Amino acid sequence: MTTNGSDRLWDRRAFCRTAAGLPLLFGPGSTFGQAPGGNSQSGGPSGPGTAPEKPPLPHVGKEIARIPLALARCVSFVPFNNRRFLVAAGNTVHCFDLSTLEKPKEVWKKTSFPPPPHRDDHPKFPPFDAIYDLAWETSWANNDRPRPYYWATAQTDHVVVWEFLTHPRLVEAAGGEEARPLFSLAASADIVRRPLRAVCFAPPDDRYICGASADKTVYVWDRTTRKMVYALGGHTHEVHALAASPNGQILASGSAVGEIILWNLPEGKQLRAMEIPIPGKRKVVPRVSRLLFWENNKLIAAVRDYPAIHVWNVTTGKQLQVLEAPEVPQKDPPLPWVVPFRVVPERGFTCLARCGRYLIAGEHRFRGYPNPNSQRPVVENLPSTIFVWDLESGKAAGILFGHASSIQSITVSPDGRYLLSTDGQDIRLWELNLPR
Repeated sequence: MTTNGSDRLWDRRAFCRTAAGLPLLFGPGSTFGQAPGGNSQSGGPSGPGTAPEKPPLPHVGKEIARIPLALARCVSFVPFNNRRFLVAAGNTVHCFDLSTLEKPKEVWKKTSFPPPPHRDDHPKFPPFDAIYDLAWETSWANNDRPRPYYWATAQTDHVVVWEFLTHPRLVEAAGGEEARPLFSLAASADIVRRPLRAVCFAPPDDRYICGASADKTVYVWDRTTRKMVYALGGHTHEVHALAASPNGQILASGSAVGEIILWNLPEGKQLRAMEIPIPGKRKVVPRVSRLLFWENNKLIAAVRDYPAIHVWNVTTGKQLQVLEAPEVPQKDPPLPWVVPFRVVPERGFTCLARCGRYLIAGEHRFRGYPNPNSQRPVVENLPSTIFVWDLESGKAAGILFGHASSIQSITVSPDGRYLLSTDGQDIRLWELNLPR
């Protein structure tokens, strides 16, 4: 992804690290600001101390429970059980039971395997590790006999495969444990540790497990042999998103600069490369945060730094739709010190989920402003909204409102009645009210 033949990128995240970039970044016509003389302490569109205006879309659910859990990054319903869900926080997986909806109960928690050894490991301190993504196998519905069910977690330098046991005989044979990590699939060693940002199973038999790495590579392992099958190189920057088509023929990967590559998964060959377009003159590097297949020929992409969802035809490589997200009035906290210009929040999306014909997306809303005590500006997460679109009509259907920070993960229950979301500070359970 180049500009005028140059390999250099205008990367806002890197540019923000120095005070030299602030006058341009926050100046007139920039992404963040307006001309000096605006309200320097504005707490949002309505200012501090005022209630948010009426939202432009109806609420399509109500919050029925809230669970405080620091560092909660991923949430996922157990696909064959409407009353169980998993939460990944740090390098630990927590399991909650929803027998009492208003008071979910934690039933167990398990710590994942540590990352493989690295030459830079400190002899006295364990290496940092965290779970960045969680994915279930896709063939869980084939439950004609008692068997374990599998899910995988994307972590630092490796993917960990877990099993979930439901039959009492299997639980007894496992020493009474309902779930446990089974084995680790290591990525190629690099000079530094690299996180794997996304993981997915490849339908229809879930033989292949795919991981997206910060070393610009997509790794594919064979679950039965536990060996690496492919190391797919083609991205120019970190890979942040993965999705496999329902027939298992196509794997899509998205990078930190808006590249989307389609791969022939059985053969390990690149089929097509696409780029996320950013309209107008906005200086944004469109990081692909999540990918989702809608049937075999439609791919949906969420961008962390731009408030729109892109829908592609994977057969032709053409963009079919752009689902715009209307601005929802928010009551933002006031700035901690005086800033000589108005700070305007930025928006994007971090996560996607499907519920029937509806697409649900979690918003990433934030603002940046100069720090008088450092050359690095402050980047602060702000109250964010969950948006719902009807893909049959292509129109926004409603919102879920209430998170105090950027939403990091969402998941829909197998029966489509409930939605879980987390902003890294707490987990919220919503009862959905979507037109059928």
